[in-house]
Amino acid sequence: MTAEPSENSSGSAGTSGTRFDLEKETELRFELLSGLAEVFGSELNRNKKYTFGPGSKIAVFTWQGCSVSLSGKTEVAYISKDTPMLLYLNTHAALEQMRRQAEKENERGPR
Repeated sequence: MTAEPSENSSGSAGTSGTRFDLEKETELRFELLSGLAEVFGSELNRNKKYTFGPGSKIAVFTWQGCSVSLSGKTEVAYISKDTPMLLYLNTHAALEQMRRQAEKENERGPR
């Protein structure tokens, strides 16, 4: 799928990830209009324009939905409900629980 270079708005509800693969000679401008989202674990600021260079592969994730504005041409763009983020969260929670238990028992926790 190729998006024409223009202002596009996109919405995403619930836990989902949006992926963009940029063409080799094009950059993409991305702005978070509402909600919360992150790119590879770094939280995005609302109403700040982010520019991604030619050939970039970007994954934007939201837990609760968001609205974004895009400007540029993508080689591939799609929204996926099937992301590993819930698995990462559960793994983090399990490790944290093990660390707290080890601290409580004055032992070494997982590293």
